[in-house]
Amino acid sequence: MAMFGPVASAPESATLPRSSDSPLVAPRDLRPEIQALRAIAVLGVVTYHLWPHVVHGGFIGVDIFFVISGFLITSHLLREVAKTGRIKLASFWARRARRLLPASLLVIAASFLATIAFAPASLWDQFDSEFAASALYVQNWLLAFNSVDYLAADNAASPVQHYWSLSVEEQFYVVWPLLILAGIGIAALVSRVSRRTAIAVVLTVVTGASLIYCVLLTHFDPAPAYFVTTTRAWEFGLGGLLALLLEKPRPGNPVLRAVLSWVALAVIVLTNFYYTSSISFPGYRALLPTVATALVIYAGVPDVRWAPSRLMGLRPVQWLGDISYSFYLWHWPPIILLPFVFDHGLTWIQRILILVASIVLAWLTKRFVEDPVRRARWLNRRTPYLTLALTAVTMIAIVVSTTTASTVKDAQIASTIAQNKSLTRSGTDCLGAAAVAPDNQPCVNPSLKGKLLPDAAAGERDWVIPPDRHCRTGVYSPKVLFCTFLKPTSQTNPIRIALVGDSHAEQWLPAVQIIAKQHGWGLDTYLKGGCPFSTVERADNESTSLGSCATWNNTVMQRLAANPYSLIITSEVTGSTFVTNPGETSQEAGVRGLVAQWDKVQAMGTEVVAIRDGPSLPRSVPQCLSGLHGDVAAQVGVCAGKEATALHPDPQVKAAQESGAGLIDLTEFFCQHSICPAVIGSVVVYRDNAHLGGTYSRSLAPYLGRQLTAYLADHPLKSHPSS
Repeated sequence: MAMFGPVASAPESATLPRSSDSPLVAPRDLRPEIQALRAIAVLGVVTYHLWPHVVHGGFIGVDIFFVISGFLITSHLLREVAKTGRIKLASFWARRARRLLPASLLVIAASFLATIAFAPASLWDQFDSEFAASALYVQNWLLAFNSVDYLAADNAASPVQHYWSLSVEEQFYVVWPLLILAGIGIAALVSRVSRRTAIAVVLTVVTGASLIYCVLLTHFDPAPAYFVTTTRAWEFGLGGLLALLLEKPRPGNPVLRAVLSWVALAVIVLTNFYYTSSISFPGYRALLPTVATALVIYAGVPDVRWAPSRLMGLRPVQWLGDISYSFYLWHWPPIILLPFVFDHGLTWIQRILILVASIVLAWLTKRFVEDPVRRARWLNRRTPYLTLALTAVTMIAIVVSTTTASTVKDAQIASTIAQNKSLTRSGTDCLGAAAVAPDNQPCVNPSLKGKLLPDAAAGERDWVIPPDRHCRTGVYSPKVLFCTFLKPTSQTNPIRIALVGDSHAEQWLPAVQIIAKQHGWGLDTYLKGGCPFSTVERADNESTSLGSCATWNNTVMQRLAANPYSLIITSEVTGSTFVTNPGETSQEAGVRGLVAQWDKVQAMGTEVVAIRDGPSLPRSVPQCLSGLHGDVAAQVGVCAGKEATALHPDPQVKAAQESGAGLIDLTEFFCQHSICPAVIGSVVVYRDNAHLGGTYSRSLAPYLGRQLTAYLADHPLKSHPSS
């Protein structure tokens, strides 16, 4: 998955949900400092998305808006409680729906149509699920799930990925008034506790619990921590507690407040440039921009000539804050979709045009969609349930449309994959790896001309293991997942083998399964994303700091020792850096870790065979092929990679020499004449840019089996019956 933001799984996208200018907001709430904060947040996030190397930490704009929302909405609810003693939930939710949903649902619909027109078909299924999740305002939970799902970790950023924060916002609107009602209920039950005190206690407990959970989850599992509502609730709570504090006249000397405002604004600006996408966020680091935002609101507009209020009150600043909601809804989709139109990354001119167009669209949406619906008398004067009903119908219509499109595409993909398996099982000449086998040249099959197996739309789902098998441990988990694919056919001399390692070991399973079945071997798997079968960890893997890879390796070794196999087949991704000892290179550390691990296995009487890793192409092959609109021949020049850059030094090569383990090298089946094609023998080689598709992996079985048999001729397997 593409992702995107302050951690590897966090996207470079952030929606800034708007939280004022609704019928709930009294004129006194349209305060210049809040509008200025919106403008700062808007500029930060947009420039971060358009020029991420200029404004490294612009993603904090989301946190600024969460604090503003907490402050304003809590202020509205407290005034309603003070006036009536209760909260009309249906009316509150209806006002929020009229204010926020028309623009957001419009952008979802427009993005959906643009996706069909411009995005590669291979991405429709993923995008459609995100359209539906965004329409239902659960996008943040979908992204959180995908961030820990290794199979979805390389998902491309969708045109509505930025709706994750709007989803958090809407969930806040549902829960927050209920918490305030809980405070009212506590005050009614405990006579000595005032309503204000009870509400303050409830909000303080929720805010504190959320902050603690945020810090802990960001440390131990940063990928989902970026998205889930529970790690962001404290930011709304901070604004809510500030609203309680400012129910009374604002204390403090105007001069001190002016100084405080300048310092807080400086902190916000500096974090926009100081924070980077490499940090774990939100966690404790989110305290800096959120507390600074609260301090700007607290300082207000002090009556001091040199205070920042004059700057904040400038008309362009106020206007930009006024259109910020629609601005952020519109700016992200073209960033994602236009590269598909131009078939290259965005240029500076195109980025500037996106900026200008987004501002224009935001103003038009504010003028002709947001304000008319918000002020519509026929809605405001009727029961709030009418607004809620219309909202539900619109949301359902979008979900049905996207789901229908996804269902149709799923049916087409299922048909393609079924036809693909039929061809591979029938022994079609020159299919896949057979087309480049050195002893099979020249190899030409006219019936395959113009065919693509699977087609580009199905390429990303050409699994080596069906996702529902759950055979690979996620990057952050130390849990060992064990799967049995075959049992030995011989009861008297059973041979059991295991495939162990990361996702680049997993990609060989279809070929290994064919070989094992031919020999009557049992076959199990021990797989973990991003984790090589080694005593040395990758320095470029976030799981290293959490210890999950080391724990997983230790547990696997214990299981192998307790129940030895006849053969371990392994592989690992190349191009990684490893944790080194003093005076040691990364490559040397990688070799050392493999040798140490393999020596332990061989001491058990188990043979070890490593498969050299394949190429890593510059871009996703299915997405690249989708952009060629069926021109299979064009893939040679457009989607292929150069061998010099696609193949990386593999520590397994030297480790095999030092340990005496076997090494299988199938490079000739990936690269020919210094080029590594994306399609070989009419088969799409990769499911993304570096992981083999199941079809091509199966086509490699005869050649993998040939090298494995040659090694085993000198290293016969010993029977290790399962205990």
